[in-house]
Amino acid sequence: MKKKKQIEGEQLAPRHASGWQIFCRNKLAVVGLCFILFWVAMALLAPVISPYEPNALDYSVSQQPPSLQHLLGTDQYGRDILTRVLYGARISMWCGVISVGISLIIGTVLGGIAGYYGGVVSIIIMRVMDAMCAFPSLVLAIVIAAAIGKGTVSAMLAVGIVSIPDYARLMFAETSSIRGRPYIEAGVAIGLKNSQLIFRHVLPNCMSQLLVKATLGLGFAILTVSSLSFLGMGVQPPTAEWGNMISDARSYIISGQWWMATFPGLAIMTSILGFNLVGDGVRDILDPRNRTGV
Repeated sequence: MKKKKQIEGEQLAPRHASGWQIFCRNKLAVVGLCFILFWVAMALLAPVISPYEPNALDYSVSQQPPSLQHLLGTDQYGRDILTRVLYGARISMWCGVISVGISLIIGTVLGGIAGYYGGVVSIIIMRVMDAMCAFPSLVLAIVIAAAIGKGTVSAMLAVGIVSIPDYARLMFAETSSIRGRPYIEAGVAIGLKNSQLIFRHVLPNCMSQLLVKATLGLGFAILTVSSLSFLGMGVQPPTAEWGNMISDARSYIISGQWWMATFPGLAIMTSILGFNLVGDGVRDILDPRNRTGV
């Protein structure tokens, strides 16, 4: 009898759910992960699986609709769109990662300094961040890209700089709330240096929020880089990039060559959707309320 009650009690006790189990509960997050894995695989395998060279010109097959020879059709120069979409994934993914890395590192450092030290330093840093937030993100990115110069590097730097305030404000808020907690005061009392307190105690407690923000920021970075390329301020032709592919194809939509802009647009949409959905899944994993029950 006691054994039966014990078994029943064990069945009723909450079980610890792993991060992967929590993530898999969110079906949309799993779909988003599939999108991301697909485009990462396409970016890595583009030189192997691409049927043509991305910049190979063949005017004899220009503006052909999707067919067995060209699965996604060809553009006005006879270039295979499938090949260019695959190579464009390499550029877009790489630009997104570099841009988020720039904004994450600089924003975390500035926000951490402002939140931990406070005073005049905090006022100066956060007012500069507020001033940057006063401008629309795309407009500020265009201004920065124009000042630096057109190209892939300038697009990554522009998008990275534009996103710095988002990470700085988040880090500032988290650090300000952590700074007054008992274990920080105890560290000060035993003589720990400020650098030790920041890197050993403050930063690890902020990483969950920063990780979620970075995951969501990858989608924004890809979209903004594509927007800059569309406007002629980012990746320059003939380099295959989703934004400039749509820019080249926009004048042909009215005449019926829909495939030239549709497939790069779908690539942008699915990659951004994937990162946004995965960001929601990561947020579920890092929520302590989801740790019990399967």
